[in-house]
Amino acid sequence: MLSLADDSYLHQGRRRRWADRQRWRLDDKLAEILAEVMARAEIDERRQLDRERVEQEEQRPWDLAIADARQRWAEDRKIHTASE
Repeated sequence: MLSLADDSYLHQGRRRRWADRQRWRLDDKLAEILAEVMARAEIDERRQLDRERVEQEEQRPWDLAIADARQRWAEDRKIHTASE
């Protein structure tokens, strides 16, 4: 029997086990198995890209705030240095 690891609910509802039967052999199902592996890889890649996009969207305000704080600090430092 061939089994694709199903780590969690991520692939719920998808076939994950194949075995020899009276009506077919596992060898006859290789194209189906390969298609399933490729479909899961595509699903996983799409989910990863979505996660990365969300992380970037969440990081952007922090990056802008840090850039703004650095600029204000540099301006404040320039003012204090000039007055000394």
